[in-house]
Amino acid sequence: MRITFFVNSIVGYVDNPSALYTRAFATSLATLGNNIRVVEERQNEMLTRTLRTTGSRASRHVYERFPLLQHSTYDPRTGAPLLEWLSREVSLIDIAIAVQGVNTELTRWIANISREGLTRAFLVWEPEALDESDIVALELEKFDIILAPTPIARLPSLAVQPSLAEQDLIDDIDLALAGPLSDNLADAAVAAATFERDFAARIS
Repeated sequence: MRITFFVNSIVGYVDNPSALYTRAFATSLATLGNNIRVVEERQNEMLTRTLRTTGSRASRHVYERFPLLQHSTYDPRTGAPLLEWLSREVSLIDIAIAVQGVNTELTRWIANISREGLTRAFLVWEPEALDESDIVALELEKFDIILAPTPIARLPSLAVQPSLAEQDLIDDIDLALAGPLSDNLADAAVAAATFERDFAARIS
């Protein structure tokens, strides 16, 4: 499958455990043979905060240790220019995944864009942080599917458990900088394989 993750950051992990969970999930999907792209806004807050804390080591770590991920950045934009850019990004992919924390306008555009053969998913690593106002503001009811460790009320969901990549566990990465991590971390390879199986069953 051709999958693009739209993230607040995959490099900027300081006070942002989503970066760790997402790169573990994404790289495990890539290992299974999927074509994985991850995009984030250039010079975003999470990246800037992480580089101030760790220096360039965080960027080098991702580029050197996660070679299966196609990582790219885009210039900040809004309105019609953002929609035009997004339309190009999703034109040839199978799944567009907006990850909790990416900006609200981009999330809404992904929820509302339509193309035959495209599945629009919203990935929630911390469902307890979502309240009713977030569900409405992000237009989550318009997504085809919600990916989360536990179901989100009334929304179509598939279970995806947070995990950490082996590269982040064995290398000199101070995971404590990410903030509190989940107490229920899964094996990254198992989480990706389970998603592949359940997703295929759902769309068949």
